[in-house]
Parts: sequence; C-alpha cells; structure tokens
Amino acid sequence: MKNPFFKTMIKAILIAGMAIAVCNCGDDSTSANNDNNGNVNTPVALGEPTRHYNDNGLDVYITEDGRVLDANGLQVGFTDKDSGSIMTMEGATLATGVDFNALPLIPAASGTKPSKVLNAAGQDYVISPAVDNAFDAEGHALGTVTDASGVQTGYFVYITDSYGYITTLDMTVALQDIDLNQYPDYNPTAASSASQQETPIPTLSSETVILTSSDSQQALSSNNQQPASSAQQPKSSASQPKSSDSQPTSSAARGCPEIKYVSGGESGSGHATRYWDCCKPSCSWKENAGDHRAKQCSVNSTTLITDPSSQSVCDGGNAMTCTSQTAFTIEGCDNIGFAFAAVPAFKSACGRCFELTFTGQGKYETKMNHQKLQGKKLIVMASNVGGDVSNGQFDIMIPGGGYGAFDGCSGKMDWGDMRNSERYGGLLSDCENQVGYSGNDSQIYTKRKECLVGKCNSIFAKDEAAKEGCLFLANFMEAAGNPTHTYKEVECPKELADRY
Repeated sequence: MKNPFFKTMIKAILIAGMAIAVCNCGDDSTSANNDNNGNVNTPVALGEPTRHYNDNGLDVYITEDGRVLDANGLQVGFTDKDSGSIMTMEGATLATGVDFNALPLIPAASGTKPSKVLNAAGQDYVISPAVDNAFDAEGHALGTVTDASGVQTGYFVYITDSYGYITTLDMTVALQDIDLNQYPDYNPTAASSASQQETPIPTLSSETVILTSSDSQQALSSNNQQPASSAQQPKSSASQPKSSDSQPTSSAARGCPEIKYVSGGESGSGHATRYWDCCKPSCSWKENAGDHRAKQCSVNSTTLITDPSSQSVCDGGNAMTCTSQTAFTIEGCDNIGFAFAAVPAFKSACGRCFELTFTGQGKYETKMNHQKLQGKKLIVMASNVGGDVSNGQFDIMIPGGGYGAFDGCSGKMDWGDMRNSERYGGLLSDCENQVGYSGNDSQIYTKRKECLVGKCNSIFAKDEAAKEGCLFLANFMEAAGNPTHTYKEVECPKELADRY
C-alpha cells in the first residue's frame, strides 16, 4: 500500500483558488488580528485549542496534532511542524517557515453541556462543562470536578470537547483517557443517597486560570492508570510518587512491558486502518531511515535481506515485508497489543512508537465491535509511510487487511487467493459486506468475528505467522473496522524493537 521508495515529501501540486472560510463575527468575539496585508480577521474559538494563522489571505486554525481547520472547524489541510509548512489535504504547500508556537493561542470554546458523573474505586466524580476563561497554558479548557456532595476535588482538562482527564486540585493527574460520551448526565438526587436535596456544583471564578508550561506538560504526559478492559470503569491512581528524574510511564499490567511516554512527544487523535501489501517497507531504505532501518525479507517473507538497496517486490525486486512484523499480543497482557504501522508520508517517523488508546467508536460506524474495543491500547512502531494516510491515522500492518495501492503478495506468498477481496479493507471488509450493516448489534458482532476467523484460518492455512496476524484483527481488535483512538508518542518497547 505504501510508497515502495519514498525519499522526499509528496510533491506539492499547487491548487489555485483554495477556499478558506473566514468568520464574520459579532461583538462577543475575541479581539481581531491584522494580517500582513492589513486585512482584519477575527479569530473564533473552536471545539479544541488551536493556533491562529492569518497571513497573505490564508486564515486557518492549527490544532495540537497538526490538523489545519477553517473557521467552521472543518479540516482543510495539515502541517509539517518540522519544516513549518502548512499544506492542503492534497499536499500542496500554502505557507512555509511558520513558527507554530509563536501563533496566537485560541482556547477551546466552552459550552452549556450537562455535567457528567463517573465512579471509580468507590468515588464519585462529577465533571462540569468547560468554564469561560479557564484554561491551561496549552489552551485546554478546564471544568471543575467535585464529589457527590459538591466539594471540589480537582479539575477536568478538556483535550477535546468530550475527551480529557481528571486532575487533583494541585493538577496531579488522577484519571486519564476519559470519554465523557460514555458516562451519564449527573443527577444530584440519584447520586447522593445521603440527601434528596440537589447539591449545587461549584464553578471556577471568572478570573482566568493559567497553569505553567511545566505543570501542563507533566499533566499531559503522566499516566498512572492501570489499563482496563472495555467493561471496567477507570481506576484511580494509587502508585507511589516517582522521583524527580524519572520519566512519566504508564503502569505495567500483569505480563505487560513498561510503556514510557516521550516527554514533549507527539500526541493527538485519529483512527486506525489496516493493510498488508508485501512491499518492501519505506523505512527499509537507507535514504529514509539511515542506520535505523526496518528489516526486509526475501520473497518467502521470512529470510532476512541485509542489502538496503535491494529493490522491492512491488518494483520487480525480491525485497518485501517480513511476516515477523505482523501484529501480536503477549501472554498475560490482555489489554495491550503490539503492531507495526504506516504513518503519513510527510512525517519523519521511521522507528518511532506510539500508544493508541481506542475510544469505543468507529470513524464511519459504531457497532458492538468498536464498543468492546474501548480502553484497549495498541503500541505501534512506524515502519512505513503512505501518501494516502492522513494525519492522526495509523495504517496497521495486518495480513489480509487489504493490499491498498500496491500488491506485492499475489503469486509470491503461499496464501489463498485474495485478488477478489476488497483492495482497501481486505477480509474484514468482505465480512462486513457479507454480514451486513444493520440488524441486531450483538449478532453483527458475533457474525463478523466468526466470518473473519474463518477467512484467516482458510487463507493463511499454510503460513502460521500471517494467520496469527490476521486473527489479531478478529480477536484483540474485536473485528472492529476503522476504530477511533487517541495517541501519544512512547519509547519503543523491546518487544517491537527486536522485530523492527
């Protein structure tokens, strides 16, 4: 699927007349900015913190994870923060040399949504909507967190308008990866058995609350929560304080390796797709990855090739992806999976790792398959790039996941015939079409999994490694197509680095 030999960024094809929506706001808007041409454009607050870029007729908003939005919050492009470039969705360069950190910070818009309530370790957390003029140094809106009696116990940091984490009053992270859409609206009468009186929920003062950059970064990168199954409520942190020189880490579940977050590393949200095209990975080329190259194998996909200049099977050569780079799990580590993935072609990501946390929703549909995936984590290592991979998207390497733009497998692997399978989406898409998209959700969940398991066992009957990778999609991933996730950059665990 990915570019078999990718030395440079996607060539920019200038697209004339790209329309960028400009807001004509009223008196309640924030102060206006002038671009270098003297034009006045009033920035608007969107559903997440943004940086406002307004120059030479280009009026857009840059999100934390590098998306470019118009004034209506619709994505119209992406950024390459390494080169300071703003590009269209097609890859055309609109601006270069931009210092994104110097752009005006626009906090997320606050709303009038109802408070939410969740219970963890026997404690109620009542989460208020974001409060006007309350945000941290990164521009994330803040809401108050109280107990059921109305006593404030901390804050809720809104990464998006419905997702974030809970802190204590001193901004120490208490609970992370909270999707408010998964929890009920707060009913004070039902929440407190000790009193039938509605308890007012305290709010922040009207004064702006600003955290220091170090406080905010620590809050964003720390995570002391135990990984939980999709059926469990989040658990509170009970770990001992770490020494001042230790790196933020996620707690290791039984049998799971310790996952260490990269301080100041990349984070954001997106969705996961799947593919396996057998082509030589882009990160196997010395020009793309230097001495930190991904392994490449001969046509049987198991014997290593050491010559970095070997041509890809997708270009008539004999170098291809090794089947040792299929997705896998570790015994005793039920809620964390491991895989290799392709990332957007404009990123320099070869050999970098990311932790994906699934939200329980899908990009195009949400079925029980997606809901059962909620809370599971997938550690991925970038070994490939793709011009058809968007920002925040990780294209997971799954045998039978679809060939995509390239097919280096047919006639070269001892697999069943997949030429009539869906080119984008592969065997799971075949099963989705076969089972259908409407009807009893429980039956859809069961039938899609059964269908995919049958196809994996049949197509890859003679290739155990490929079969296990295919079954990973059915079992660990719950046969969920295009699930959404949040992601954070992590240090690569040995389990992935050894296979890379």
